Amino acid sequence: MHYRQLGKTGIKTSILGFGAMRLPTSKPDDPTSIIEDEAIKIIRQAIDGGVNFVDSAYVYHRGQSEVLVGKALKDGYREKVSIMTKNPVRKVEKTEDYEKLLDEELERYDTEYIDVYLFHGLTWERYEEKVLKLGLLDRAKAVKKEGKIRHIGISSHDKPENIIKLLDTGEFEVVLVQYNILDNNNAEVIDHAAKLGIGVIIMGPVAGGRLALEPPEELTEYLAPGKETFVDLAFRHVWSNPNVSIALSVWAMKIWLQQIWNLLLMRLSH
Repeated sequence: MHYRQLGKTGIKTSILGFGAMRLPTSKPDDPTSIIEDEAIKIIRQAIDGGVNFVDSAYVYHRGQSEVLVGKALKDGYREKVSIMTKNPVRKVEKTEDYEKLLDEELERYDTEYIDVYLFHGLTWERYEEKVLKLGLLDRAKAVKKEGKIRHIGISSHDKPENIIKLLDTGEFEVVLVQYNILDNNNAEVIDHAAKLGIGVIIMGPVAGGRLALEPPEELTEYLAPGKETFVDLAFRHVWSNPNVSIALSVWAMKIWLQQIWNLLLMRLSH
């Protein structure tokens, strides 16, 4: 596993992070039906393989993702990773809601602190109308001083120019944006963040799983020798950008773990 610095946070992180947005479920139409044993096994195998960064959010799996990750990080696994999760800004109606929601997340994880805590899905408009008006940055700084969180950041699907405006406020240490071989819209955001010393984390490196699927027949000639999907190419594209610290993906994690398992089987057979 390769590791990079996450901006100026001081965190040395694996370039592949575990994204807990799409954990295995027993019912496709029920995101709360997480197959607990399988999900915990996948997370722990990833950590055993060198992954040291796990991401979730208050709303993933209708709140059950954070609970499951907390269970997976028992038995000494919490000390091996940095946790990133997100404050659901849309649910914040008054200033005290920020810390109330954070405390709920700390309870879900059964941990004393969150390493990287993001304002989830922040837009410039929501920053002005909610974060500034409700004084949420002051609350974030206060809980950081108390030790409940260690680093403050944002995730965003806003226009690149608005994300850059958010970064230019000087308030954030980490940014999570979408970036992949099919969508390079945030390339300028990534470069700008790096100039400011802000850690860059990527969501959707395999385009929401599309690049992990069997490609159309007319594209198979572009596959790397011995490969059946464009996952390798997708990650090479993301990691070739030196300003990217982490790519988050549960899709790639499953494939990577299967490859490791197949390699072990091959070695045992010889």
